[in-house]
Amino acid sequence: MRKVLLTTTALVAFGGVSAASALDISGSYSFDYVINDNGTANTGGNNNTNMASDMNVDLTSSTTSDAGLTFSVLVRLNHDGNIEDQKAGVSGDFGLIELGASDGVVDGMDAFYAGSDLPHTGAGTTNSTVNAGSGVADTATAEKISYRTPVISGFQAGFTHQDAGRTSKADINSYAVTYDFGVAKIGYASSTTGAAAGTSAETEMKNYGIASTFGDFGIRFSNGTDTTKTVAGGESSKIDTSDWGLSYGGIENVSLYYNGVSSEEKTGDNAGDKMDGTIVGLAYTVAPGVTAKLESGNSDYTDATAGNTNGDQANYTFMSLSVDF
Repeated sequence: MRKVLLTTTALVAFGGVSAASALDISGSYSFDYVINDNGTANTGGNNNTNMASDMNVDLTSSTTSDAGLTFSVLVRLNHDGNIEDQKAGVSGDFGLIELGASDGVVDGMDAFYAGSDLPHTGAGTTNSTVNAGSGVADTATAEKISYRTPVISGFQAGFTHQDAGRTSKADINSYAVTYDFGVAKIGYASSTTGAAAGTSAETEMKNYGIASTFGDFGIRFSNGTDTTKTVAGGESSKIDTSDWGLSYGGIENVSLYYNGVSSEEKTGDNAGDKMDGTIVGLAYTVAPGVTAKLESGNSDYTDATAGNTNGDQANYTFMSLSVDF
Protein backbone atom coordinates (compact mmCIF):
# COMPACT_ATOMS: atom_id res chain seq x y z
CA MET A 1 0.00 0.00 0.00
CA ARG A 2 1.27 3.50 -0.73
CA LYS A 3 -0.07 6.89 0.21
CA VAL A 4 -0.41 9.71 -2.27
CA LEU A 5 -0.41 13.20 -0.80
CA LEU A 6 -3.18 15.17 -2.43
CA THR A 7 -3.12 18.66 -0.94
CA THR A 8 -1.58 20.80 1.76
CA THR A 9 -3.25 24.20 1.55
CA ALA A 10 -1.73 27.22 3.31
CA LEU A 11 -4.50 29.32 4.76
CA VAL A 12 -2.47 32.44 5.31
CA ALA A 13 -5.50 34.64 5.87
CA PHE A 14 -6.51 32.49 8.82
CA GLY A 15 -2.99 32.28 10.22
CA GLY A 16 -2.57 28.53 9.83
CA VAL A 17 -2.06 25.55 7.54
CA SER A 18 -4.70 22.91 6.90
CA ALA A 19 -4.02 19.26 7.66
CA ALA A 20 -2.69 17.24 4.75
CA SER A 21 -5.30 15.19 2.91
CA ALA A 22 -3.96 11.74 2.00
CA LEU A 23 -5.30 9.03 -0.27
CA ASP A 24 -4.39 5.39 0.29
CA ILE A 25 -4.08 3.25 -2.84
CA SER A 26 -4.05 -0.53 -2.64
CA GLY A 27 -5.40 -3.42 -4.66
CA SER A 28 -4.86 -6.84 -6.12
CA TYR A 29 -4.35 -8.53 -9.48
CA SER A 30 -4.94 -12.19 -10.31
CA PHE A 31 -4.45 -14.35 -13.38
CA ASP A 32 -6.47 -17.57 -13.57
CA TYR A 33 -6.33 -20.68 -15.71
CA VAL A 34 -9.31 -23.05 -15.49
CA ILE A 35 -9.83 -26.53 -16.91
CA ASN A 36 -13.59 -26.99 -16.65
CA ASP A 37 -15.57 -30.08 -17.68
CA ASN A 38 -19.34 -29.91 -17.27
CA GLY A 39 -20.01 -33.05 -19.30
CA THR A 40 -21.07 -31.19 -22.45
CA ALA A 41 -19.62 -32.50 -25.70
CA ASN A 42 -17.23 -30.05 -27.35
CA THR A 43 -18.20 -29.09 -30.89
CA GLY A 44 -17.37 -26.28 -33.27
CA GLY A 45 -13.96 -25.61 -31.75
CA ASN A 46 -15.16 -25.45 -28.12
CA ASN A 47 -12.89 -26.77 -25.38
CA ASN A 48 -12.73 -27.04 -21.59
CA THR A 49 -10.05 -24.43 -20.88
CA ASN A 50 -10.31 -20.78 -20.06
CA MET A 51 -7.99 -17.94 -19.02
CA ALA A 52 -9.14 -14.91 -17.07
CA SER A 53 -7.69 -12.03 -15.12
CA ASP A 54 -9.12 -9.68 -12.54
CA MET A 55 -7.91 -6.53 -10.85
CA ASN A 56 -9.26 -4.32 -8.09
CA VAL A 57 -7.89 -0.94 -7.09
CA ASP A 58 -9.03 0.48 -3.74
CA LEU A 59 -8.96 4.20 -3.10
CA THR A 60 -9.46 4.95 0.60
CA SER A 61 -9.17 7.97 2.81
CA SER A 62 -10.04 8.71 6.42
CA THR A 63 -9.99 11.55 8.90
CA THR A 64 -10.70 11.77 12.61
CA SER A 65 -12.64 14.60 14.23
CA ASP A 66 -11.80 16.27 17.53
CA ALA A 67 -14.66 14.28 19.06
CA GLY A 68 -12.90 11.00 18.18
CA LEU A 69 -15.15 10.01 15.26
CA THR A 70 -13.35 8.50 12.26
CA PHE A 71 -14.86 9.25 8.84
CA SER A 72 -13.75 7.08 5.94
CA VAL A 73 -14.51 6.52 2.27
CA LEU A 74 -13.80 3.62 -0.09
CA VAL A 75 -14.01 3.53 -3.88
CA ARG A 76 -13.09 0.21 -5.54
CA LEU A 77 -12.37 0.09 -9.27
CA ASN A 78 -12.44 -3.18 -11.18
CA HIS A 79 -10.36 -4.26 -14.19
CA ASP A 80 -12.77 -2.53 -16.59
CA GLY A 81 -12.24 0.78 -14.82
CA ASN A 82 -15.79 0.72 -13.48
CA ILE A 83 -16.70 1.43 -9.86
CA GLU A 84 -17.39 -1.92 -8.19
CA ASP A 85 -17.89 -0.72 -4.62
CA GLN A 86 -18.32 2.68 -3.02
CA LYS A 87 -19.14 3.56 0.56
CA ALA A 88 -18.59 6.04 3.34
CA GLY A 89 -18.38 5.19 7.01
CA VAL A 90 -18.18 6.70 10.47
CA SER A 91 -16.86 4.77 13.45
CA GLY A 92 -16.31 5.42 17.11
CA ASP A 93 -17.07 4.00 20.54
CA PHE A 94 -20.66 3.42 19.37
CA GLY A 95 -19.58 1.04 16.59
CA LEU A 96 -19.67 1.53 12.80
CA ILE A 97 -22.16 3.07 10.38
CA GLU A 98 -21.68 2.52 6.63
CA LEU A 99 -23.53 4.13 3.72
CA GLY A 100 -23.15 3.20 0.06
CA ALA A 101 -23.18 0.57 -2.67
CA SER A 102 -21.02 -2.19 -1.25
CA ASP A 103 -21.35 -5.40 0.75
CA GLY A 104 -23.35 -4.78 3.92
CA VAL A 105 -21.92 -5.51 7.36
CA VAL A 106 -24.16 -8.58 7.75
CA ASP A 107 -22.59 -10.12 4.64
CA GLY A 108 -19.21 -9.89 6.30
CA MET A 109 -20.32 -11.04 9.74
CA ASP A 110 -21.38 -14.55 8.67
CA ALA A 111 -18.39 -15.11 6.37
CA PHE A 112 -16.30 -16.84 9.06
CA TYR A 113 -18.64 -19.85 9.12
CA ALA A 114 -20.54 -19.66 5.80
CA GLY A 115 -18.11 -19.18 2.93
CA SER A 116 -18.10 -22.19 0.60
CA ASP A 117 -19.70 -20.94 -2.61
CA LEU A 118 -18.70 -23.25 -5.47
CA PRO A 119 -16.89 -21.26 -8.18
CA HIS A 120 -15.80 -22.30 -11.68
CA THR A 121 -17.95 -25.43 -11.76
CA GLY A 122 -20.15 -24.66 -14.73
CA ALA A 123 -22.72 -27.06 -13.31
CA GLY A 124 -26.29 -26.21 -12.53
CA THR A 125 -27.63 -24.44 -15.59
CA THR A 126 -30.89 -25.94 -14.35
CA ASN A 127 -30.21 -25.90 -10.59
CA SER A 128 -31.91 -22.60 -9.76
CA THR A 129 -33.77 -24.25 -6.90
CA VAL A 130 -30.66 -25.16 -4.87
CA ASN A 131 -27.77 -23.15 -3.44
CA ALA A 132 -24.00 -23.07 -3.81
CA GLY A 133 -23.61 -21.72 -0.26
CA SER A 134 -25.54 -20.87 2.90
CA GLY A 135 -25.05 -17.09 3.05
CA VAL A 136 -27.97 -14.67 3.42
CA ALA A 137 -29.11 -12.16 0.79
CA ASP A 138 -26.94 -9.13 -0.03
CA THR A 139 -26.63 -7.21 -3.32
CA ALA A 140 -23.14 -5.74 -3.36
CA THR A 141 -23.87 -3.13 -6.03
CA ALA A 142 -27.05 -1.79 -4.40
CA GLU A 143 -27.18 1.20 -2.05
CA LYS A 144 -27.69 0.32 1.58
CA ILE A 145 -27.29 1.49 5.17
CA SER A 146 -25.51 -0.69 7.73
CA TYR A 147 -24.72 -0.53 11.42
CA ARG A 148 -22.42 -2.79 13.45
CA THR A 149 -22.03 -2.60 17.21
CA PRO A 150 -18.67 -2.78 18.97
CA VAL A 151 -17.73 -6.12 20.51
CA ILE A 152 -19.19 -6.23 24.02
CA SER A 153 -18.11 -9.19 26.20
CA GLY A 154 -17.67 -11.28 23.04
CA PHE A 155 -21.03 -10.29 21.50
CA GLN A 156 -21.49 -8.26 18.33
CA ALA A 157 -24.57 -7.44 16.24
CA GLY A 158 -25.06 -5.95 12.78
CA PHE A 159 -27.98 -4.63 10.74
CA THR A 160 -28.33 -3.78 7.03
CA HIS A 161 -31.19 -2.15 5.12
CA GLN A 162 -31.14 -2.24 1.31
CA ASP A 163 -33.82 -0.16 -0.42
CA ALA A 164 -35.06 -1.41 -3.81
CA GLY A 165 -36.25 2.07 -4.85
CA ARG A 166 -39.59 3.69 -5.54
CA THR A 167 -40.68 1.22 -8.23
CA SER A 168 -40.17 -1.95 -6.18
CA LYS A 169 -40.85 -3.23 -2.68
CA ALA A 170 -38.11 -5.87 -2.84
CA ASP A 171 -36.20 -4.25 0.03
CA ILE A 172 -33.73 -6.45 1.89
CA ASN A 173 -33.50 -6.22 5.67
CA SER A 174 -30.88 -8.36 7.40
CA TYR A 175 -29.21 -8.79 10.75
CA ALA A 176 -26.51 -10.93 12.33
CA VAL A 177 -25.38 -11.75 15.86
CA THR A 178 -22.04 -13.34 16.75
CA TYR A 179 -20.44 -14.48 20.00
CA ASP A 180 -16.76 -15.26 20.48
CA PHE A 181 -16.18 -17.34 23.60
CA GLY A 182 -12.48 -17.99 23.05
CA VAL A 183 -12.26 -21.60 21.91
CA ALA A 184 -14.82 -20.99 19.15
CA LYS A 185 -17.03 -18.34 17.58
CA ILE A 186 -20.70 -18.83 16.77
CA GLY A 187 -23.11 -16.77 14.69
CA TYR A 188 -26.65 -16.39 13.39
CA ALA A 189 -27.79 -14.32 10.41
CA SER A 190 -31.14 -13.67 8.73
CA SER A 191 -32.41 -11.65 5.78
CA THR A 192 -35.89 -10.92 4.43
CA THR A 193 -36.38 -9.88 0.81
CA GLY A 194 -39.78 -8.37 0.08
CA ALA A 195 -41.85 -9.19 -2.97
CA ALA A 196 -41.38 -6.56 -5.68
CA ALA A 197 -45.15 -6.12 -6.05
CA GLY A 198 -45.66 -5.81 -2.29
CA THR A 199 -47.44 -9.16 -1.89
CA SER A 200 -46.79 -11.80 0.77
CA ALA A 201 -44.40 -13.69 -1.55
CA GLU A 202 -41.26 -12.67 0.36
CA THR A 203 -38.08 -14.71 0.76
CA GLU A 204 -36.47 -15.34 4.13
CA MET A 205 -32.89 -16.62 4.34
CA LYS A 206 -31.29 -17.61 7.64
CA ASN A 207 -28.23 -19.49 8.79
CA TYR A 208 -26.28 -20.39 11.88
CA GLY A 209 -22.76 -21.66 12.27
CA ILE A 210 -19.58 -22.15 14.25
CA ALA A 211 -15.87 -21.84 13.57
CA SER A 212 -12.80 -22.66 15.62
CA THR A 213 -9.03 -23.02 15.38
CA PHE A 214 -6.98 -25.76 17.02
CA GLY A 215 -3.30 -25.09 16.53
CA ASP A 216 -2.68 -25.18 12.77
CA PHE A 217 -6.13 -26.58 12.02
CA GLY A 218 -9.27 -24.58 11.29
CA ILE A 219 -12.82 -25.91 11.15
CA ARG A 220 -16.19 -24.35 10.40
CA PHE A 221 -19.76 -25.45 9.80
CA SER A 222 -23.03 -23.73 8.95
CA ASN A 223 -26.58 -24.68 8.15
CA GLY A 224 -29.04 -22.46 6.31
CA THR A 225 -32.65 -22.42 5.18
CA ASP A 226 -34.19 -20.28 2.40
CA THR A 227 -37.99 -20.05 2.41
CA THR A 228 -40.01 -18.36 -0.34
CA LYS A 229 -43.68 -17.76 0.31
CA THR A 230 -46.59 -17.71 -2.11
CA VAL A 231 -48.95 -14.77 -2.52
CA ALA A 232 -51.40 -16.67 -0.34
CA GLY A 233 -48.79 -17.05 2.41
CA GLY A 234 -47.84 -20.70 1.85
CA GLU A 235 -44.39 -22.00 0.91
CA SER A 236 -43.43 -22.28 -2.75
CA SER A 237 -39.82 -23.20 -1.95
CA LYS A 238 -37.79 -24.30 1.06
CA ILE A 239 -34.09 -25.01 0.50
CA ASP A 240 -31.82 -26.47 3.19
CA THR A 241 -28.09 -25.98 2.71
CA SER A 242 -25.13 -27.23 4.74
CA ASP A 243 -21.74 -25.58 4.30
CA TRP A 244 -18.49 -26.73 5.95
CA GLY A 245 -14.75 -26.33 5.70
CA LEU A 246 -11.39 -27.53 7.00
CA SER A 247 -7.99 -25.85 6.74
CA TYR A 248 -4.40 -26.63 7.72
CA GLY A 249 -1.54 -24.14 7.87
CA GLY A 250 1.23 -26.14 9.54
CA ILE A 251 3.50 -26.18 6.48
CA GLU A 252 5.74 -23.16 5.93
CA ASN A 253 4.23 -20.77 3.35
CA VAL A 254 1.56 -23.36 2.46
CA SER A 255 -2.10 -23.64 3.46
CA LEU A 256 -4.41 -26.51 2.59
CA TYR A 257 -8.20 -26.32 2.57
CA TYR A 258 -11.31 -28.38 1.96
CA ASN A 259 -14.83 -26.99 1.48
CA GLY A 260 -18.10 -28.80 1.02
CA VAL A 261 -21.69 -27.85 0.24
CA SER A 262 -24.89 -29.90 0.22
CA SER A 263 -28.21 -28.30 -0.78
CA GLU A 264 -31.71 -29.73 -1.26
CA GLU A 265 -35.14 -28.37 -2.20
CA LYS A 266 -37.65 -29.64 0.36
CA THR A 267 -41.02 -28.47 -0.95
CA GLY A 268 -42.88 -27.10 -3.96
CA ASP A 269 -42.73 -28.15 -7.60
CA ASN A 270 -38.98 -28.85 -7.39
CA ALA A 271 -38.96 -30.91 -4.19
CA GLY A 272 -36.12 -33.42 -4.20
CA ASP A 273 -33.69 -31.36 -6.30
CA LYS A 274 -30.18 -31.74 -4.82
CA MET A 275 -26.72 -30.37 -5.34
CA ASP A 276 -23.54 -31.63 -3.66
CA GLY A 277 -20.09 -30.18 -4.20
CA THR A 278 -16.57 -30.26 -2.81
CA ILE A 279 -13.45 -28.13 -3.18
CA VAL A 280 -9.85 -29.12 -2.33
CA GLY A 281 -7.09 -26.58 -2.64
CA LEU A 282 -3.54 -25.49 -1.86
CA ALA A 283 -2.30 -21.92 -1.50
CA TYR A 284 1.43 -21.12 -1.53
CA THR A 285 2.86 -17.77 -0.44
CA VAL A 286 5.60 -17.08 -2.97
CA ALA A 287 6.52 -13.75 -1.38
CA PRO A 288 4.71 -11.25 0.85
CA GLY A 289 1.52 -10.35 -1.03
CA VAL A 290 2.11 -12.95 -3.79
CA THR A 291 0.05 -16.16 -3.69
CA ALA A 292 -0.09 -19.14 -6.07
CA LYS A 293 -3.15 -21.37 -5.79
CA LEU A 294 -4.07 -24.81 -7.10
CA GLU A 295 -7.66 -25.93 -6.61
CA SER A 296 -9.86 -28.81 -7.70
CA GLY A 297 -13.62 -29.02 -7.33
CA ASN A 298 -16.69 -30.92 -8.45
CA SER A 299 -20.44 -30.64 -8.21
CA ASP A 300 -23.31 -33.02 -8.85
CA TYR A 301 -26.85 -31.74 -9.44
CA THR A 302 -29.88 -34.05 -9.41
CA ASP A 303 -33.16 -32.83 -10.89
CA ALA A 304 -35.61 -35.10 -9.08
CA THR A 305 -38.78 -33.64 -10.56
CA ALA A 306 -37.67 -34.32 -14.13
CA GLY A 307 -36.39 -37.84 -13.53
CA ASN A 308 -32.91 -36.27 -13.53
CA THR A 309 -33.32 -35.40 -17.22
CA ASN A 310 -31.84 -32.00 -16.41
CA GLY A 311 -29.26 -33.31 -13.94
CA ASP A 312 -25.65 -32.41 -14.55
CA GLN A 313 -22.15 -32.82 -13.17
CA ALA A 314 -19.01 -30.77 -13.40
CA ASN A 315 -15.43 -30.82 -12.26
CA TYR A 316 -12.69 -28.28 -12.62
CA THR A 317 -9.03 -27.57 -11.95
CA PHE A 318 -8.22 -23.98 -11.12
CA MET A 319 -4.74 -22.40 -11.05
CA SER A 320 -4.05 -18.79 -10.21
CA LEU A 321 -1.39 -16.28 -9.31
CA SER A 322 -2.43 -13.21 -7.34
CA VAL A 323 -0.46 -10.14 -6.32
CA ASP A 324 -1.52 -7.63 -3.68
CA PHE A 325 -0.19 -4.10 -3.90
